[in-house]
Amino acid sequence: MPKPSSRSIDALVSAAEGSLPIPAAMSVVAESMFALGARVSFWDQGRMVGVHSVGLSATCEAQYATHFASQDPWAAACAGLPVHRPATSDDLVPRKQLEHTEFYDAMCRPNGIHDLCGAVVARTDDHDAIFGLVRARGARGDGRREVAEIGTLLPYLENLAVAERWRRLRATVEAVDTVPFGIFVIEHATGMVVSVNASGMRLVERGIVREHPGGIAVDGHPIDVRTAAERWSVVSTTVRGTRVVVHAGRATKRDHFVTVHVHDPRATAHERAMRAVELFGLSPREAEVAESLLLRLSPKEIAHRHRVSLATVRTQLRSLLAKTSSDRLSTLLMCLSEL
Repeated sequence: MPKPSSRSIDALVSAAEGSLPIPAAMSVVAESMFALGARVSFWDQGRMVGVHSVGLSATCEAQYATHFASQDPWAAACAGLPVHRPATSDDLVPRKQLEHTEFYDAMCRPNGIHDLCGAVVARTDDHDAIFGLVRARGARGDGRREVAEIGTLLPYLENLAVAERWRRLRATVEAVDTVPFGIFVIEHATGMVVSVNASGMRLVERGIVREHPGGIAVDGHPIDVRTAAERWSVVSTTVRGTRVVVHAGRATKRDHFVTVHVHDPRATAHERAMRAVELFGLSPREAEVAESLLLRLSPKEIAHRHRVSLATVRTQLRSLLAKTSSDRLSTLLMCLSEL
């Protein structure tokens, strides 16, 4: 068993801690093994959802991500590997078979790639983190030496993959918290709410969404996810016109989750009014009127809401009609509702 490279270990530890970019760590690992490049990629049910790679051109990486990731015989073979079992290219795909693939002709030959040694360094349900060491054309041996070296780095590669997955999850949560509608992730079997974004919590605090046996209730309208269809469906409540979208989601090896999007009329109206500001150059006052129209308020109710005269509201409505090229209020409302 070869000794692990101390430079590679230091780089992988630093990348897991976040003090070193992952591509920089991959570069150190590739250099220590005299390889063309190295990569750690993240897969969800056979679809690549992220990658950190060095050694190949940006054009090559773009072609791989957009056209060839789904055709990669190495990635497909790695998906069947046990975790922490490094393999040579021949272990994954026999050489004669590899050289007769479109992937090899279009990706490997033009970019000087001889083969790849790989390992699944972490696996959770349908999510795989795969490390690949790309060997250059003319590389000596069958890759057994590189596989042995990868074996010494597996604990550090796993720590890096796990740390990066958590970083990605945190980034997703932060992004989800910025959307204006509520997102509720519910376990299909029990109806238990397992995750709620910031907008969803505000809906709960306002009493619009409440817990309900089998799921949630929106404005008193029960949403029983246990009977959700396999395709998404849309439900509009009768009290406030809240729009509810149920996404049946997908099953993992252990669980089945359903995602429910709750579009509160106020938040939806505000979001569409902001889009109208960008598209039509509305003034702040005109945006307020547009938002009130989307809430189905009459001109008189808008005037009362914003404490202005009815004549002022009518002037703002005429300006909205002109800016949106609408000939009447119904057309204006239709235009705003489609944003």
